Amino acid sequence: MILLILSAIYLGIAGTLFNKWIALIQRDKTLLFSDKKRCVIVAIVATVFWPIVVPVSYLELLDAQQNIKKF
Repeated sequence: MILLILSAIYLGIAGTLFNKWIALIQRDKTLLFSDKKRCVIVAIVATVFWPIVVPVSYLELLDAQQNIKKF
């Protein structure tokens, strides 16, 4: 039962992240079609591995923010 609940949570968050990332890709008018295709592939991979990707991205964001504050 717990596995079913965790799977539902994983799929719910993965679907939400994928939709947001695809919306961001579609909104960017500066990307070429080939670049958008690559971005979609990266979004698919990131969606599958979001439990790893999201915390790493957040840590990079915090690091960048700290570097900005130093200057």
